[in-house]
Amino acid sequence: MGNEGLVLGCLYFFEWMHLQEPSLVTPRACSIIFPVLGRSGLGDKLMVLFRNLPQSKGFRDIHVYNAAISGLLSSKRYRDAREVYAAMESNNVEPDHVTCSMMITAIRKTGGLKNEALIIQSEMEKKGVHSNTVVYNTLMDAYGKLNQIEEVEAGIVEELLVQMQDMGLKPDVKSYTCLIGAYGRQKKMSDRAADAFLRMKKVGLKPTSHSYTSLIHAYSISGDSRGLMKVWKLMIKEKIEGTRVTFNILLDGFAKQDGENGQVPDVKSYEKLRSILDVKAAKQNKRDKSAIMGIINSKMGMVKAKRKTKKDEFWKNKKKDRTTAANAGQQ
Repeated sequence: MGNEGLVLGCLYFFEWMHLQEPSLVTPRACSIIFPVLGRSGLGDKLMVLFRNLPQSKGFRDIHVYNAAISGLLSSKRYRDAREVYAAMESNNVEPDHVTCSMMITAIRKTGGLKNEALIIQSEMEKKGVHSNTVVYNTLMDAYGKLNQIEEVEAGIVEELLVQMQDMGLKPDVKSYTCLIGAYGRQKKMSDRAADAFLRMKKVGLKPTSHSYTSLIHAYSISGDSRGLMKVWKLMIKEKIEGTRVTFNILLDGFAKQDGENGQVPDVKSYEKLRSILDVKAAKQNKRDKSAIMGIINSKMGMVKAKRKTKKDEFWKNKKKDRTTAANAGQQ
């Protein structure tokens, strides 16, 4: 029912199960309905069900609590998610890696990342839940997505990567992409972003479209259109498909440099970009494509200037005559 969008039907059926004697509600049923309610924006209903969970031991299950936190994150009720996390400790429910990753996300959303995220990780370590690659990636991604990331935050992401390696964990593509993104948000750190990109390739990891996009963004922020073009050509060579975000950042980077150094895509790269946009542009994205094509054509000097015609002294009378004729026709 949840997959079919019958959310209220799910809720009514769950309540019917609860009213039966004995109750038909199981921990598994809770683990299913909590995310369904959350994805539908019914976090308030989710919390009502959570606060009225049976007190039996079977419901003090990590999967039930994780499902509640997941649903609350989906409905953007981050403070309620923290309430569920607090209830885990009072009910002697041991968290796991999934719990840790979700709580780091919740803390970032509520603006407490700098002060609390590492505390959460430390608490997990004390409880015997040692951080794995997923937890570290979530933590690095959270720091990288701070609205006003400073150089110190980029340094923290680097330290987390080193910490992973010291613990015997192997950073994956997402780990390095988070690092590229963190450096890429700084105007003068595109060289560090490029270094992280090369380190990723050196250890045998294949960069994804997101990795390339993060590096393109780094060059765009630093105003290096030459580096921007180099990464774009590398994407073409490696046959990595860009996304709408990739193209927007790429074109924005060239737009910012217009008039400064005259760097624009060469003809081959330009045609490649046009062909990709033609293939990817769906009907609902025609407006986006039109806007992007306008930018490209403008940079290539392919936009024809609009002819400006001077109005003669009789233009007002002409307009008046057309209006009068139209009104007469309607009568």
